[in-house]
Amino acid sequence: MATLNVIRRWALRDQMSIREISRRTGLARNTIKKHLRSEENELKYPRWVSSSKLDPYAEKLATWLGIEATKSRKQRRTLRQIHTMLAHVLLKVVLEQPSHVRHFKLILLIKDEILRNTSIDTVQLLLFP
Repeated sequence: MATLNVIRRWALRDQMSIREISRRTGLARNTIKKHLRSEENELKYPRWVSSSKLDPYAEKLATWLGIEATKSRKQRRTLRQIHTMLAHVLLKVVLEQPSHVRHFKLILLIKDEILRNTSIDTVQLLLFP
Protein backbone atom coordinates (compact mmCIF):
# COMPACT_ATOMS: atom_id res chain seq x y z
CA MET A 1 0.00 0.00 0.00
CA ALA A 2 2.81 2.39 0.84
CA THR A 3 4.44 1.93 -2.57
CA LEU A 4 1.26 2.71 -4.44
CA ASN A 5 0.61 5.79 -2.32
CA VAL A 6 4.15 7.03 -2.88
CA ILE A 7 3.81 6.52 -6.64
CA ARG A 8 0.54 8.45 -6.71
CA ARG A 9 1.88 11.27 -4.52
CA TRP A 10 5.01 11.70 -6.67
CA ALA A 11 2.98 11.67 -9.90
CA LEU A 12 0.01 13.80 -8.87
CA ARG A 13 1.19 16.16 -6.15
CA ASP A 14 4.91 16.45 -6.89
CA GLN A 15 4.39 16.33 -10.71
CA MET A 16 7.29 13.90 -11.05
CA SER A 17 7.73 12.16 -14.41
CA ILE A 18 6.98 8.47 -14.80
CA ARG A 19 10.59 7.88 -15.80
CA GLU A 20 11.87 9.47 -12.58
CA ILE A 21 9.39 7.47 -10.48
CA SER A 22 10.58 4.35 -12.27
CA ARG A 23 14.20 5.17 -11.43
CA ARG A 24 13.45 5.79 -7.77
CA THR A 25 11.24 2.74 -7.19
CA GLY A 26 12.95 0.25 -9.48
CA LEU A 27 9.61 -0.60 -11.12
CA ALA A 28 9.10 -0.62 -14.89
CA ARG A 29 7.50 2.45 -16.49
CA ASN A 30 4.62 0.33 -17.78
CA THR A 31 4.00 -0.88 -14.23
CA ILE A 32 3.95 2.70 -12.94
CA LYS A 33 1.45 3.70 -15.66
CA LYS A 34 -0.74 0.70 -14.87
CA HIS A 35 -0.84 1.58 -11.16
CA LEU A 36 -1.62 5.23 -11.83
CA ARG A 37 -4.54 4.25 -14.09
CA SER A 38 -5.93 1.60 -11.73
CA GLU A 39 -8.26 2.20 -8.82
CA GLU A 40 -6.52 -0.32 -6.56
CA ASN A 41 -5.39 0.68 -3.10
CA GLU A 42 -2.59 -1.84 -2.74
CA LEU A 43 -0.29 -3.93 -4.88
CA LYS A 44 -1.05 -7.61 -5.19
CA TYR A 45 1.71 -10.08 -5.88
CA PRO A 46 1.18 -13.79 -6.49
CA ARG A 47 2.02 -15.96 -3.49
CA TRP A 48 5.07 -18.13 -3.88
CA VAL A 49 4.15 -21.75 -3.33
CA SER A 50 6.95 -24.26 -3.06
CA SER A 51 6.89 -27.91 -2.26
CA SER A 52 8.82 -29.57 0.51
CA LYS A 53 10.29 -33.03 0.87
CA LEU A 54 8.02 -33.48 3.88
CA ASP A 55 4.80 -32.68 1.99
CA PRO A 56 3.88 -36.36 1.49
CA TYR A 57 4.27 -36.90 5.25
CA ALA A 58 2.70 -33.64 6.44
CA GLU A 59 -0.51 -35.31 7.56
CA LYS A 60 1.35 -37.99 9.52
CA LEU A 61 3.61 -35.39 11.14
CA ALA A 62 0.65 -33.20 12.06
CA THR A 63 -1.01 -36.20 13.69
CA TRP A 64 2.14 -37.08 15.63
CA LEU A 65 2.64 -33.51 16.80
CA GLY A 66 -1.02 -33.23 17.79
CA ILE A 67 -0.73 -36.37 19.90
CA GLU A 68 2.50 -35.11 21.47
CA ALA A 69 0.88 -31.76 22.32
CA THR A 70 -1.75 -33.49 24.45
CA LYS A 71 0.83 -35.40 26.50
CA SER A 72 2.42 -34.05 29.65
CA ARG A 73 5.88 -32.51 29.36
CA LYS A 74 7.70 -35.52 30.77
CA GLN A 75 5.97 -37.99 28.44
CA ARG A 76 6.47 -36.09 25.19
CA ARG A 77 8.87 -37.39 22.58
CA THR A 78 11.81 -35.19 21.67
CA LEU A 79 12.34 -33.95 18.14
CA ARG A 80 15.12 -36.48 17.77
CA GLN A 81 12.72 -39.31 18.60
CA ILE A 82 10.15 -37.96 16.12
CA HIS A 83 12.91 -37.71 13.51
CA THR A 84 13.83 -41.34 14.11
CA MET A 85 10.20 -42.40 13.72
CA LEU A 86 9.99 -40.48 10.44
CA ALA A 87 13.24 -42.07 9.24
CA HIS A 88 11.70 -45.52 9.79
CA VAL A 89 8.65 -44.50 7.76
CA LEU A 90 10.90 -43.22 4.97
CA LEU A 91 12.89 -46.45 5.02
CA LYS A 92 9.67 -48.42 4.53
CA VAL A 93 8.81 -46.20 1.56
CA VAL A 94 12.26 -46.76 0.06
CA LEU A 95 11.93 -50.52 0.46
CA GLU A 96 8.67 -50.50 -1.51
CA GLN A 97 10.31 -48.99 -4.61
CA PRO A 98 11.83 -50.91 -7.56
CA SER A 99 15.08 -52.67 -6.74
CA HIS A 100 17.55 -50.43 -8.61
CA VAL A 101 16.06 -47.28 -7.07
CA ARG A 102 15.76 -48.97 -3.68
CA HIS A 103 19.41 -50.04 -3.62
CA PHE A 104 20.65 -46.58 -4.53
CA LYS A 105 18.48 -44.85 -1.92
CA LEU A 106 19.44 -47.38 0.74
CA ILE A 107 23.09 -46.71 0.02
CA LEU A 108 22.50 -42.97 0.41
CA LEU A 109 20.60 -43.55 3.67
CA ILE A 110 23.42 -45.70 5.03
CA LYS A 111 25.98 -43.07 4.02
CA ASP A 112 23.96 -40.31 5.73
CA GLU A 113 23.59 -42.44 8.86
CA ILE A 114 27.35 -43.10 8.99
CA LEU A 115 28.13 -39.40 8.56
CA ARG A 116 25.59 -38.43 11.22
CA ASN A 117 26.74 -40.95 13.83
CA THR A 118 30.51 -40.65 13.45
CA SER A 119 33.08 -37.91 13.40
CA ILE A 120 34.23 -38.91 9.90
CA ASP A 121 33.90 -36.04 7.42
CA THR A 122 33.61 -38.04 4.20
CA VAL A 123 32.53 -41.55 3.37
CA GLN A 124 33.32 -43.36 0.16
CA LEU A 125 31.18 -46.36 -0.59
CA LEU A 126 32.54 -48.97 -2.97
CA LEU A 127 29.79 -50.52 -5.03
CA PHE A 128 30.25 -53.89 -6.62
CA PRO A 129 27.73 -55.41 -9.02
